[in-house]
Amino acid sequence: MVPDGRMPEHRFTSLDDLIRDIEAQTAGRPKLPEILAIVIHMMVASDADPYLLLGVLTEGITHAISSRIPAKDQAEVAEEALSLLRERLKEHGLR
Repeated sequence: MVPDGRMPEHRFTSLDDLIRDIEAQTAGRPKLPEILAIVIHMMVASDADPYLLLGVLTEGITHAISSRIPAKDQAEVAEEALSLLRERLKEHGLR
């Protein structure tokens, strides 16, 4: 992360190409959550650094909560997101 807490700006040409391909294939079909899930699964299956991927996902969750959830609900949604993560980890045999 850069000093102000943002993720550094890096360009990954192959990822940009992949996103363009996905966008072209899904034009007119607003299924962004499904597209994101596909990209995440592809990234996990790739040789991408899993620690960096976890950081990006964490940053995405934080950004979604802080910028799209009403301020009065942010703390509750953040707590629910953490509970969901704990539940899913437990289901996969992790504490």
